[in-house]
Amino acid sequence: MPLEKYLSKIQETLPVRGPITLSDKQLLDDHRIFHAWWSTIEKKGKPLTDRRTGRPIDKEEVIRRHRRVVEEMFKRGFKHNMVDDLDQTLPDQLKRKSGRSKTVYASFRGIKSYVR
Repeated sequence: MPLEKYLSKIQETLPVRGPITLSDKQLLDDHRIFHAWWSTIEKKGKPLTDRRTGRPIDKEEVIRRHRRVVEEMFKRGFKHNMVDDLDQTLPDQLKRKSGRSKTVYASFRGIKSYVR
């Protein structure tokens, strides 16, 4: 699915506040999407735009949502690997729980990076 479709999908599935009610697969996919957003924002040097609302998706928004997803990953017993600068924005407590990895994420056919 193209990145633009993910941008609109993620806005619908992951609230900024409240409980995260995503399936494990959706949660891990959203985590991967946040890293894609981060990379795109870094490359473009400007925020992305939410196509539904026209609202900008800036680094702070990505950081907030990424933190929530990583917290939820740990609650569900998943591992988290530190792979780029987005992970460096996590609070120290979450950084200590996270592992180090030179590879980005495995495909969802074999979710090896996230194995519980």
